[in-house]
Amino acid sequence: MKKKQFMVCLCTLILGLFSVSCDDNANDPKYRSLPPEFEDMTFKMLKDNSTVITAGEKVVATCVQSKPGRLLNLTRYNWTTSPNPEGLTHKFKAELKAGYDNEPQHPTDTIVFPNPGIYNLTFNARYFTSGNYEIVSKIVSIDHGKITYKTPSFQFYDVVIEKKIVVK
Repeated sequence: MKKKQFMVCLCTLILGLFSVSCDDNANDPKYRSLPPEFEDMTFKMLKDNSTVITAGEKVVATCVQSKPGRLLNLTRYNWTTSPNPEGLTHKFKAELKAGYDNEPQHPTDTIVFPNPGIYNLTFNARYFTSGNYEIVSKIVSIDHGKITYKTPSFQFYDVVIEKKIVVK
């Protein structure tokens, strides 16, 4: 019986020490997940890297990160365009990607705008945390658009980049 009581006491002590160490780490920035920070969304023609965008040709849209995220495991990206006329194509397909920390790339999409005009391109990203989280809520203005950062849950960050593009 004494062995059983000793084992229970030992387990309680070990678990107590573990929970104290976890609590100590809860506020340590090195264990905090953070979303990437973006500075802009850029557009270039695929064929010649020109910034003059023309209808009927492939355009590469890039969300430029100024600072990579950290302690993120899964990401979900999606690109949308408004208006969305018939014939408009996006190469990127919405998907769930694992391992952001191993590949913190600038998200890109290749788009073909069928007609000249002014379009609104939106990039939606959800970055799933693998560490502690920080509440983030801010809007950053960029030329012809904005970047919105939110923490709707302790499990993920949402980043939305919206920008107008003129197609000739």
